[in-house]
Amino acid sequence: MLFRSIEVYYISPAYEEIWGFSCESLYDNPRSWLDTIVEEDRDQVVAAIPDNFDNRSEIDFPEYRILRLDGSVRWIHARAYPVRDDFGKIYRIAGIAEDITERKQTELEKEKLQRQLQQEQKMKTIGTLAGGIAHDFNNILGGILGFSELLQEDLKEIECPDDVHDRIEYILKGGIRAKELVAQILAFSRSGEENLGPVKVVLIAKEVTQLLRASLPATIEIKKSFFSNSMVMADATKIHQIFMNLCTNAGYAMKENGGILSISMKDVFLDEKALAGQKDVTHGTFLLVSVTDTGLGMGEETITKIMEPFFTTKPKEKGTGMGLWVVHGIIKSMGGFIDISSKIGQGSKFDVYMPVFNDAKESVKTHTEKEMPMGDENILFVDDELSLTQLAKESLSGLGYSVTTFNNSVEALDSFRHNLERYDLVITDMTMPEMTGDILCRQIRLIKPDIRVMLISGFDESRDEKIRALNFDAILNKPVLIRDMATAIRNVLDRNKQD
Repeated sequence: MLFRSIEVYYISPAYEEIWGFSCESLYDNPRSWLDTIVEEDRDQVVAAIPDNFDNRSEIDFPEYRILRLDGSVRWIHARAYPVRDDFGKIYRIAGIAEDITERKQTELEKEKLQRQLQQEQKMKTIGTLAGGIAHDFNNILGGILGFSELLQEDLKEIECPDDVHDRIEYILKGGIRAKELVAQILAFSRSGEENLGPVKVVLIAKEVTQLLRASLPATIEIKKSFFSNSMVMADATKIHQIFMNLCTNAGYAMKENGGILSISMKDVFLDEKALAGQKDVTHGTFLLVSVTDTGLGMGEETITKIMEPFFTTKPKEKGTGMGLWVVHGIIKSMGGFIDISSKIGQGSKFDVYMPVFNDAKESVKTHTEKEMPMGDENILFVDDELSLTQLAKESLSGLGYSVTTFNNSVEALDSFRHNLERYDLVITDMTMPEMTGDILCRQIRLIKPDIRVMLISGFDESRDEKIRALNFDAILNKPVLIRDMATAIRNVLDRNKQD
């Protein structure tokens, strides 16, 4: 084998300076040079060594790392040359090794910076994409939620099985979650404020398991063991994201052969010793949520990368690689952490540790049914989405209002101009062809300065200084629940009477 029968004639003293080993050690054992190469780089260096130099004038080795005697690592660029006698026969091999650590570190820093810039660009693209789809998606959700609410009210007037009411309730819950998720995506893309508060996690866990049972194949059994009623300080939508991401990933891992999805919850106390190695995590009581599957499992390399953005084991059309990265970010921002254990063929387990909210008072929000506020005023409603103008016509007319709708803002302005005394309130969408909602608002107020105008938008327009300068009487973000719409309308109109 290479180096076993090689005799070393000369070693430069620079070897001791670069490698940290004595020249004598290399004279005694030429192979020790190879042993100093970092294991991950060794194979490529060995592969570059030819069986003979007969037709070679030079060997340029790939750059590799060495482990010095003091434990530090240096980068090396080595070359080897055959030395020939007068007859062209090779009788000696000369080698040159250069310490390129400084240059390599500079290159690695540049590569790191480039990756960061690429990552920032990706996130910027995600933000742009999120903003671009938000308006259209919220229009769709608005119709789903609004007509589901109307259907729910209609069902109160007729006798029907309880499961029909339950199905409508599930549609509404799903729509509201989707509404919150869109808002969360937009907030994530612009690092917006969170809606923080004490959250009883077990309630969200129970809701998620109901949704999962309807979406997962029958070959996957769901087992629950909830032994905690503790609360955490968080955004409820984000807690829902955590459960949905972890559980849908677990389901995907078992989609071929089925299996068991286990979701457990309990309180644990972790002291400083137990948290050794966890950065920015304070000892105390944690809510431990464990999601376990009996699916395909993962190897060590996958486990180390699985929380990285855009890394996914799924086909491109099945996953974005963002889910677990987002989950990791949520848990970290809460002061918690995630442990992952998995073996190929033996399933995976995700342990999520969230600090328990220690306030003794259980400030869990409850929803009380109240009659929706009604009125008899005249409303001009403008939106380029036909389903939303139809929804507004049906829902607001049902509350006593006279509603005139337009899908074209130019036509709506013309109607307002010729019917100045008819309308008490104008409700307009923001993003419309021909004339946007802000321009419509300006034109209407030039005609009638004291008219009340509400803006409804698929974006959070309240953050835009130009929009705030228009002094809309209310700004609502799509999709808007009928109850919220009715309340906002009544507040605006009643304020008009007080003025």
